[in-house]
Amino acid sequence: MFSEYFGLDDELDKMGVFDCVLDNDSRFFINLMRLKVSNVPEFIDAYQRINDYFSEIAKLADARKELERVKGESPVPQKMFRAN
Repeated sequence: MFSEYFGLDDELDKMGVFDCVLDNDSRFFINLMRLKVSNVPEFIDAYQRINDYFSEIAKLADARKELERVKGESPVPQKMFRAN
């Protein structure tokens, strides 16, 4: 489980966040490469739309990192990151 790997106890549950299994396949995940070649009408262009969506999230995350750098603070609890 994601929460076990990152030592988050029940924090994800408290936030209402899906606690995914990290070491097994799950039907909750989408194979993006299959979407890329899908002929199903509902999925046409889905690959590009998903990439565009997460590109926007990445831009927001980069902007937040810059804000954190300038302000010198982080809104994300440090225990979310596993020490190497």
